[in-house]
Amino acid sequence: MKKKLNFSEFDKSFSLLYFVILIIELFAHPIQGLSDLHFVAKPLLIISLLYYLYIKRFEIKMNSRRLLFWALSISLIGDTLILFETLDNNNMLFIFGVLAFMVVLILYSFIFLQKRNNNLRSFKFLFTLIMYTIILFSVLWKSLDHMLIPAMLYALVILMMNYIASLRSFNVTKLSFNFVLIGTLLMLISNTLVVINKFYFPLSWSHLLIMSTYGLAQYLIIFGVLKQNNTVYNKFNI
Repeated sequence: MKKKLNFSEFDKSFSLLYFVILIIELFAHPIQGLSDLHFVAKPLLIISLLYYLYIKRFEIKMNSRRLLFWALSISLIGDTLILFETLDNNNMLFIFGVLAFMVVLILYSFIFLQKRNNNLRSFKFLFTLIMYTIILFSVLWKSLDHMLIPAMLYALVILMMNYIASLRSFNVTKLSFNFVLIGTLLMLISNTLVVINKFYFPLSWSHLLIMSTYGLAQYLIIFGVLKQNNTVYNKFNI
């Protein structure tokens, strides 16, 4: 049984709450006396999305729901690892955090594949992504040193995720397609900023730039996937 789903008041209320948390995370970090809020607000972003997924769990099929749950759970682990890496500059925590997010990107790719439009190829978009990656590595490859191969593997995964997101057109609602595609592009930008800031040169307002793009990316991807059918699946018909 399926029924039409409207953009609910809960969606609006949750969005307001999420962006309040994101603003706290963005501006508490650099302010002396408020920086401890950063260690609460950052994980709270993903925890709030897990809560939203639980409330809206019957708006997507069980397979997508499980993949989304694991993607968010592993995102929380990755965020926590990188959060502690910033405290004691432990490179192993950073590497494990990167591995966690690589798994997240793969899980998102599998979710997007379930709504792939087999009639689309999006070669121009793929070419643009490849050129972006080539230009980025032509600038960064000397600075990456021993992290060059892991960075290339990570770039391949995030490029694949962005490309697959572009293949959902006409198989999902317009809102879902736009949210997910913009979200994946913002995830690409956020990760680019992380690499530049860590391996090339320190960015001014790095935390603000990285976390604003990352926080918005996660919101748009989760919201977009949950709105991809514009229907509700009840628990007896999943």
